[in-house]
Amino acid sequence: SMLSERSIPSILNQTLLPKFLIIVDDSRNESNRAKNIAYIESINSENITIELVPNHRTPGACGAWNSGIDWLSQKTFDIESTYVAILDDDDKWLPNYLETCVSTAQNEGYDMVASDMIRFESVTGPYHVQPAPESLCVDDFLVSNPGIQGSNLFLRLSIMLMAGCFDESLISTTDRDLCIRITELEYTNYGRIPLPLVEHFAEKNRNRLTTAGSETKHNGLTRFWRKYAGRMNENQREKFVIRAENLFGWTPTDEDIEAVKFVSIRRYAL
Repeated sequence: SMLSERSIPSILNQTLLPKFLIIVDDSRNESNRAKNIAYIESINSENITIELVPNHRTPGACGAWNSGIDWLSQKTFDIESTYVAILDDDDKWLPNYLETCVSTAQNEGYDMVASDMIRFESVTGPYHVQPAPESLCVDDFLVSNPGIQGSNLFLRLSIMLMAGCFDESLISTTDRDLCIRITELEYTNYGRIPLPLVEHFAEKNRNRLTTAGSETKHNGLTRFWRKYAGRMNENQREKFVIRAENLFGWTPTDEDIEAVKFVSIRRYAL
């Protein structure tokens, strides 16, 4: 599996190992869980604490991430000096990713950093470098994703908790939603690492949460629209819809459009 062939080996190969490696098992059947347990037990964990945690929250990515954050929150005594780094099982970090994130955050006083990514359209290519944003801006995340995925997200545990962690009602667009709430904390000190230290795999021939036309992607866009369209201006709504239609074949229903009108009128009345 990609967990054992790609993501975890890239973590164990870091020049700076994390204190905890938390693997959240979101498996739906006993056979997969048994395979995951066998693989984790086979890892030489002499220099790192490895924990396999079941997803005890909502099934899916957000529930799994929050389960891992829950476990970490209970194990650490200082949420200000503890950093969270997330890696999807189909992505990988370059060997100096964690060391660069830690040194940059500590030397510059950042609460959150994001490195550039190498985005692969297939395992063998083509690929392109996707830069992380220079700054955090709510308006950017409302319209699209300016370059932060789960796998290049590195931030203080305290910031993650204050932002409310991941919204488990969202199936996709989860990173954008989290970044909006992090940005709205106002005092989050963020910095871009202008180095492509994460390999993000977005193969078109593999089912992913963000696959164009998939039910999960459409459901995520619909929920994101219903959550945020009321605070978008007309230009932002138009850009959101054009992008979602071109990339994912999604358009808002008449009901979704009417709901935005109702929210806008209600806000104006208030």
